[in-house]
Amino acid sequence: TKLARDRAEEYNAKLKVFQAFCAKVEEAAKQFTTGPEREFAQKFADSFLDSWNQALTDAKSAPAHTTYSAVAASPPAANNALAHQPRHHQQQRQQQQPPHRQGQPTISAPLRVDLRVFIRLDAEAPARAHNDYAIRAHISRKLGVDPRKIPRVLQVRSGWAVLAADITTRDLLVQRQTEW
Repeated sequence: TKLARDRAEEYNAKLKVFQAFCAKVEEAAKQFTTGPEREFAQKFADSFLDSWNQALTDAKSAPAHTTYSAVAASPPAANNALAHQPRHHQQQRQQQQPPHRQGQPTISAPLRVDLRVFIRLDAEAPARAHNDYAIRAHISRKLGVDPRKIPRVLQVRSGWAVLAADITTRDLLVQRQTEW
């Protein structure tokens, strides 16, 4: 559609200007190497890049994603805009609202938190021969958590997918994976 093309052209124009200015701002900031000058130059560069980031996305800042699944669940436009930013600014994520039809209210559903932990196993690994209950019981026993904190375990091609009941349990599974 013409509207989508116009928006894409506008976005690409902004992106081109953004990339040119980023290169020059970072180049200028590099000449200040010590003390208060360096700190101010870095703050100025960060502020400048943040304002451009805001202009590119036309959306409010969203919290930084902590897992691959959270990044994958975010809108593709937000991920695309981030690919062109300097490395030290990639933690600052922007979220762009998807277009909606005129006259219809915008419904913003919260992103679903991915609570899965994937266990990759060799093809001959003994754990492949066990059933889901045995794997679930083994993991909960080794971690010292209530089995209800691991409500589901599914066998997948690469090994096992463990579904945690909450973020804390998921993070514990990841942190202490060598124990189980």
